[in-house]
Amino acid sequence: MTFRINCVPPKTTAQGKRLVNIGGKPRFFKSKTAKETERTLEALLVEHQPAEPVLGPVSLIVAVQWPWLTTDSKRVRESSQVPHDRKPDLDNWVKDLVDILVRLRFIEDDAKVVALQVSKSRGNRPGILVTILPW
Repeated sequence: MTFRINCVPPKTTAQGKRLVNIGGKPRFFKSKTAKETERTLEALLVEHQPAEPVLGPVSLIVAVQWPWLTTDSKRVRESSQVPHDRKPDLDNWVKDLVDILVRLRFIEDDAKVVALQVSKSRGNRPGILVTILPW
């Protein structure tokens, strides 16, 4: 299963949590921004939701592309894409995506992801390309 979401990908990551002490015990809660980002990703993914999840071990390939920075020169923009070597951290960003893929039943469990290939770039076609393959 492969699908593309044409959008400006959110930059909030799984690290968007805050710590609150309740009764002397630390509790972690998602920040308002993290919750909004999660709802946005869910809304974008729901139209691609399969009737049945991919069962068993899966290979997940994700390519995230943000739009060009205003500081990117014309020479840089002549290529279709360049590596995005700034925040958000890719490993933290993909955690939220995988959690949502499980919640929307694209895959049965995040533990079933046995191969993960993720890339981030800036370019002409901002969006998220997702491929889920049975292992």
